[in-house]
Amino acid sequence: MRRLPAALFLLSAVALVAQAQTPARETPPSRAGSASIRGRVVGDDDIGTPIRNARVSVTSPAGSIPTVLADSDGRFAITSLAAGRYVVSASKPGYVKTIAAGRPGDPASPVDLTAGVTVERLEIRMPRSAAISGRVWDDLGDPVIGATVTADYIGRESGSRAGAKKPSTTWTAHTNDLGEYRLAGLGDGSFAISVVATPMLNAAQGSVLLLMYNAVGVRDAPASGSSRMYYPGVTDLAGAQPISVSRGEERSGVDLVLQSRAQSEAVRATDATRASTSADTGAIRGRIVSVDGRPAGRARIGLTRLLRGPVTGRVTDADDDGSYEFRGIAPGDYLVAATKRGFVETRFGRRAQGELINVTPGQVRDRIDITLSPFGAIEGRLLDEYGDPLEGARVRALQSRFVAGRQQLVVAPQIQPALTDDRGRYRLSSVAPGQYYLSSLIGQVLVNMPMADVPGYAPTYFPSTEHAAEAQAISVELSQVVSDADIMVKRTATARIAGVALRADGGPVQGNLTIRPSVRSGTMAPLALGARIDRDGTFEFPNLAPGEYVIKAAANRRSPSTEGELASLVVPLNGVDVTDLMLRASSGSTISGHITLDGVASVAPGSIELTPFPVDPDRSADQVARADVRADWTFDLAGINGPRRFRLGNARGWALKAIYLDGADVLDRPLPFGTTAQSVRGLEVVLTDRVTELSGRVSDGNGRAVNNWVVIAFGVDRESWYPGSRFVDQTARPQADGRFVITGLPPGEYFVAALARRPPSEDDGQRQDPAFLDAIAGQAQRIILLDGQKVTIDPKLLSRP
Repeated sequence: MRRLPAALFLLSAVALVAQAQTPARETPPSRAGSASIRGRVVGDDDIGTPIRNARVSVTSPAGSIPTVLADSDGRFAITSLAAGRYVVSASKPGYVKTIAAGRPGDPASPVDLTAGVTVERLEIRMPRSAAISGRVWDDLGDPVIGATVTADYIGRESGSRAGAKKPSTTWTAHTNDLGEYRLAGLGDGSFAISVVATPMLNAAQGSVLLLMYNAVGVRDAPASGSSRMYYPGVTDLAGAQPISVSRGEERSGVDLVLQSRAQSEAVRATDATRASTSADTGAIRGRIVSVDGRPAGRARIGLTRLLRGPVTGRVTDADDDGSYEFRGIAPGDYLVAATKRGFVETRFGRRAQGELINVTPGQVRDRIDITLSPFGAIEGRLLDEYGDPLEGARVRALQSRFVAGRQQLVVAPQIQPALTDDRGRYRLSSVAPGQYYLSSLIGQVLVNMPMADVPGYAPTYFPSTEHAAEAQAISVELSQVVSDADIMVKRTATARIAGVALRADGGPVQGNLTIRPSVRSGTMAPLALGARIDRDGTFEFPNLAPGEYVIKAAANRRSPSTEGELASLVVPLNGVDVTDLMLRASSGSTISGHITLDGVASVAPGSIELTPFPVDPDRSADQVARADVRADWTFDLAGINGPRRFRLGNARGWALKAIYLDGADVLDRPLPFGTTAQSVRGLEVVLTDRVTELSGRVSDGNGRAVNNWVVIAFGVDRESWYPGSRFVDQTARPQADGRFVITGLPPGEYFVAALARRPPSEDDGQRQDPAFLDAIAGQAQRIILLDGQKVTIDPKLLSRP
């Protein structure tokens, strides 16, 4: 197909985005220095059907004006405008985005306003839009996830009537976990459909495979590159088959098949270098299939050998028929796990934690086969108060967790948010078995996530509530698709918070500006939102429901040992805009000190992870600093705000013994920070290698060994059950030999309990909840640990309360 000349192409683009409308009428000045635009949004049918809740946007060279929604009769009013030229446009799911005509005969003209003039009866006539949909597959028949599908406008069908078009010649969409895409909002015309997919190595979904990836140094990365392919299967625009649509038309089945390059040569090369042909080594091989019996070609398989000490492992990819092989395996016991994009990570064996595979010298363990189950999904529609679809909203999956001392809803990390399409539809994929809550956002700001600018809707929880405590849970079984999770949102009295955020030196904060409900508010879902922020540091948080919020502005974090500058401000909101706020970041406090080793074990200074754990999340940075311990065992921390307790991590064989400040032991005492005057010098941190150890085996009520459990140790003193306590949430799971080991507990008296282990998706963190600890304390065993003491205990499995 020949290319359009540049001038003709530009004219066509204008025709796509604008249509002459009923001219606007002006009324005499009503107020000096004030102007407004009033009008109506209707369909371009014979009777001009009102389009309710149409989104009306106004832009000028000076910037954008807050968007408004048309009422039930399609009417809108934009007031308090300065004199100038304005482009007025309207959008609504199922319609082509339309630019209003400011002057008769000039469909792309702006509206000219003079001071005190009201432009009335500005009519925006919107035609119905078309859509093109289909799927993208690879050469194995698997869906291609996350591919970018594009519709390029290449011409207008002869005989089609002129109409308002979207103000762009390109529309894009992304494929979901089924490989589905939908290009909506199209006007009359012909389009070239193309796809770009950057093949990715199969993503790991579980901790075992992640450990193996770390062991071999392999990460998910693009394969050999990406390329564009046009429908029906050509690599250049000239050979593309145009897809023609007219208003209101739905064209489905426009499918594309890509030649996949997902095979990981890097992983295969890594495995090959480790393979040995020695007679002293063995091999493991098998086949990976899906539950429907189809080969899971190009699945990723991990091999781990669990030893006392570091985990060792190797990684490989299955062939197209699902076959795999590990060669050159040293004698020992191994676990094998497999995963593939869209499938749950699965270990070999019938037990959830997997079954050990013993390999002797020269032995080949064959038929180590694994069947993969697909993830579940949650899908539904987002509808406004009229039952009309809302496009461009974000739907997130949440789970109930005990975090920071209370039960709250947090984002399920493995599930990516979904964007609603022109039908209001969304689909959340990679859903493991468990209970989930849904939250919808529209008109707010999520960092690096586009969202429609639709005013008047607060965050809403399934099925239709603004209050997280009233949200209803959705239960998902293995591979289940929940398909009726519709969310109904309602117009509400939202407000905005605006102001300016400055660094400590007076310069503007350029990013890292968030808002969330304060911890003090007791909100069950303190989820963070972003801001609209300009280069001069002025910011706006739009569409906020009533409540108490904390704003944080962070800047100048230059190293892991500094938290940089922080401004933290609690703001109550009751439906009235709060503006003209001034946030000035503080450089915080500095901490310097020295680490003393009380023991003879060897440890490298760089391996010590000393952190100031936040006591009040509202007053502290979200990213906690880690002390930079130098060769002379001195350390520094900077930019510390809010009360803190010190904690030690990743110091194998060592534990905190004491922390001295001005001669007093402040090990478990909250210390205030935030100002220069609260800075600390000469902090003395004492580490000991006389580390306690608690170990043993777990059995059931009949004395038989069990495997799927978790052991919890927590202090007897209930005053020590605070968030981040060293005395609480010390847990262990079965090692390869069926034993558990907990090290580093401070000397003291403890409860020890063994409980059935929950899947990661259902682990709600309740072992940190004082109410839960109190409920199991009566059944738990009680022990005393002395300094450096090793205690063996064989707890019996308890039923969860």
